[in-house]
Amino acid sequence: MTPELLDEAVVALAILTGYLLILCVGCLIADYVFPHIPIIQRFLDSLPDWDEEEDLTFERRCRAMNDPYWVQWSHWTDQGMVEFGQMPRKKMQENLQRFEVEARKLLAETGADHVLYGRKLYDDDGELDELRFYLFPMTDEEFEKEVVPLNGQQVYAVHKMK
Repeated sequence: MTPELLDEAVVALAILTGYLLILCVGCLIADYVFPHIPIIQRFLDSLPDWDEEEDLTFERRCRAMNDPYWVQWSHWTDQGMVEFGQMPRKKMQENLQRFEVEARKLLAETGADHVLYGRKLYDDDGELDELRFYLFPMTDEEFEKEVVPLNGQQVYAVHKMK
């Protein structure tokens, strides 16, 4: 080893140390400063959770999703569940209103007594577990048999005026 080579190594290490210090300061700012800036926090909250395991089942994803800003949802037809996902909680009411409009149309078209268009399912701790969307026309008897006995849920339906 020559003295010139050692001088170059010291300079290279000083430059590398500077880069690592800048990277460290950037990480500290990202972890501790950015979450306190409201506009950045809203943006971060709007992003979906990163999931490295693509093959997680729907139920496991529901249980893993204890995020207060997101809710699991599913859409059911007479064929069963046709789609599912997660949405920001602030979009729940907008989607329920969209299904309510369709439920009112279906009520007028079919002459049914009731049209079930949504349910909020809650876990044992009273936390919202899932939001389900439907468009099921029902008679009074079906509604009494299928919907009235449900516990731990909030039911959304439109009803025929009698």
